[in-house]
Amino acid sequence: MSSMAASPENAVKRADAATPALDGEIRVSTPDYAELRTTSSAPVGASLNLLADVTVTATAELGHSSMTIAQLLQLSEGTVIPLDRPTSQPVDIVVQGVPVARGEVTVVGDHFAIRVTEITNQKKHSGLARSALGQHVG
Repeated sequence: MSSMAASPENAVKRADAATPALDGEIRVSTPDYAELRTTSSAPVGASLNLLADVTVTATAELGHSSMTIAQLLQLSEGTVIPLDRPTSQPVDIVVQGVPVARGEVTVVGDHFAIRVTEITNQKKHSGLARSALGQHVG
C-alpha cells in the first residue's frame, strides 16, 4: 500500500516505465505517434473519382406531417395524411440528409419518377462528397 495520501497533486502521476504504479494512483502516459504525411498532392476533385462507383440512396421528400402517438395508433387503410407542401411546390431530392436537387413528380411506366428542375447549392454537394472521403469542408 502507498503511504501517500490521495490528493489532486499525487492522484495522477506521469507514467514512468522504471516506476511501478502504487495502489490508488492512476498512471497516465502519452503514446508517441508517427507523424502523418499525405501520400499524394492530388486535388480533392481527383480523389472524388474514387467514389464514382459508390452507390447512394436518393430519397424524394414529398412533404412532412406531425401527429401525436394517439393519432399514429389510429391510422388505418384509407386514412388521408395531409402534408405541409403545396402541390405547386417541387419535391426535394435528398442524399445522406443533404438536399441535392428539386423536381416534379411524374410517372414512367407504372413507377413514380422525379423530373429534376433545379440543382441545389453545389458547395453542399462538394461537402457531401468530401465528408464521404473523411475530409473537412473548407
